[in-house]
Amino acid sequence: MQETLRARIRLLGLLRWVERRRRYLLITFNCLSDAVPAGIALAAGWLVTTTESALADSGEPMQLARPLVALVAMFVLVELADSARGSLGRAAANDVERHVRQRIRQVSALSGAIDDLEDERFQDDLFSASSDDGERRKSAGTAAVGQLLLTSRFLGAILASLVVARFSPALALFLLSASLLGRATIRRQWIGLADIFLAHVPTLRRAEYFSELVVGAQAARDVRTYGLGKWLTERRQTVARSALVPLWQRRRAVLRKQGLAIFLSLGGSFAALLVPRLLASTGDMTVGELVTCLMAGFATLVIGSMGLEAFDIENGIVAAESYWRIEERRWDASARRIPDSPLTVPQIVFRDVTFSYRDREPVLSSLDLEIHPGEVLAIVGANGAGKTTLAKLLAGLYRPTSGAIEIDGQDLRYFSLAHWRTRLFEPPRVS
Repeated sequence: MQETLRARIRLLGLLRWVERRRRYLLITFNCLSDAVPAGIALAAGWLVTTTESALADSGEPMQLARPLVALVAMFVLVELADSARGSLGRAAANDVERHVRQRIRQVSALSGAIDDLEDERFQDDLFSASSDDGERRKSAGTAAVGQLLLTSRFLGAILASLVVARFSPALALFLLSASLLGRATIRRQWIGLADIFLAHVPTLRRAEYFSELVVGAQAARDVRTYGLGKWLTERRQTVARSALVPLWQRRRAVLRKQGLAIFLSLGGSFAALLVPRLLASTGDMTVGELVTCLMAGFATLVIGSMGLEAFDIENGIVAAESYWRIEERRWDASARRIPDSPLTVPQIVFRDVTFSYRDREPVLSSLDLEIHPGEVLAIVGANGAGKTTLAKLLAGLYRPTSGAIEIDGQDLRYFSLAHWRTRLFEPPRVS
């Protein structure tokens, strides 16, 4: 529960990358759109009460003007807010996604090392952070905007329940609890889809690779020369189906388990109609109050429905978590960043260094090597002995699996690799 709450708060934090004016307008229109229904319930009750009074006292029709204008104004406001937050939400999602892509490019290009780029888990995160699923993008931007929409709806439901609580606190508590429980039930059923998608990211990435081979220009000549188009298309379909079939099966299973959610929805609707009717029949509620209670009750139940924002959140949070993992992969050692040193000949120490490519056998194992300033050292060996690997480790292109490389007594991890590489020179190879 705490992890879910923390992730949702981090999603809202992504909205800081939205252009400031657009962000404030989006928050304002979201709050208006979800808070106004409670105001509409009050205005409608006011109008009915005023109408009853005017009919009973043969009053002036003009006394209906204020509640009628207020009611119409609120309807117009909620329509404008709904329309505006849709377009603002799309623009805000694009702002967040633009920042995410920019950060991914920076992390990929400026990390200085290439071992991340060769890591399959890193590749999976890159794929997930920018995945597309038909008309709905699995992006951190849509998830952040969806979370804001859900938050404003939750606050709107609380506001509407407070209106109901004026007449029946028990009914208000029941309606809000039933709505939240129904939503939690549906979410628990659907959340597994995101987990299944995440588990099949490597397979979907292979399917994308086959698609690029079929339609891409780079392999177009070989594919057509050797007649590989049909084989690659069939291979792509087979790989894609192996990942998508479990998703389809889960969706069908979820649709067959909607009994509890339907019961809670019907129970809430029945209570929202029955309790005000009983209060009105006993004289504890006027007609105007009856209208207000009914409208506020159904405004409370809105939070129980699963709109597209729920799927944007559950799908997009996969992309957001991938983005956060990519950010965490940075060589962020700012707390111990070593200032750039003058271009002098350093002392280099390999201290118990072990290195292996991915999950293969170690190329270097427990290597201890010390190179003093001004010392000339030749490293020779057969092909595959690790000479090039040693040079890549020294250049910071790869990081040791264990152990450390020290430059003048300081760990190479905390050096600016761009500056460090200005102190290296690779002589041309002589065959």
